[in-house]
Amino acid sequence: MAQQINSTVFSDFVANSTINFRRAFDEFPKVASQLYDVRSTDLITGTESSLAGFSVAKIKDEGADLAFLDINQGYNKSWTIYEIGGMTKITWKMRVGNKYKEMDDRINNLGRSAAKRMEWDLTHRFTFGASTLIQKMLRIFCLAA
Repeated sequence: MAQQINSTVFSDFVANSTINFRRAFDEFPKVASQLYDVRSTDLITGTESSLAGFSVAKIKDEGADLAFLDINQGYNKSWTIYEIGGMTKITWKMRVGNKYKEMDDRINNLGRSAAKRMEWDLTHRFTFGASTLIQKMLRIFCLAA
């Protein structure tokens, strides 16, 4: 019976596979990731927001207190972390049959696949936003006509 490939039985293979996965992930061309501030977090969900500033200053009457200004909200975005993944099969015969090139290719493809998923998710924000903007512009144009 074949042994399961894990870090106890094949520590060298698992360590090399981790390096290969990370290298393939890092080398995948990241276009959308350059447009975002991608950071690591330990939280499962969270909210990001910005303050765009305050309302216009009020005229102060002689002897009166200063007016409180309203804070303008810039944006408010909630986010959730989710896992992505996939698997490939590396058989015992591949391991003992010196098929390291094929095994490395499979691990590299997993790394590229993870990077591609992240790029798709990031570009979806732009395509969804652009389609919404175009729909609003068409509605305004139709109402004006």
